[in-house]
Amino acid sequence: MVYGSLATESKPLLNVILFASALHLSKLGQLPSFAVKPYRVAMRDSFRDALQTEDEAWGLGATVLLSVAFDVGSHFRITFSHRADIDR
Repeated sequence: MVYGSLATESKPLLNVILFASALHLSKLGQLPSFAVKPYRVAMRDSFRDALQTEDEAWGLGATVLLSVAFDVGSHFRITFSHRADIDR
């Protein structure tokens, strides 16, 4: 919930949250894979735009933190789901 309130003030953070949600839904089969691309592009573009402004530093920091947490979480989910398949 903290990230949600911060995302109202930071476009890059909002776009990372939207991308992560779209990617999660596509992995669950509830969203077609091609539908993730616009979210990925929006995330990339908003991050690049924010790099040009000085007042977006805290938003970029939160965006990077959330992105790293998302990547690490995705890695562990894949690792654990792979191990579960091996154990069966």
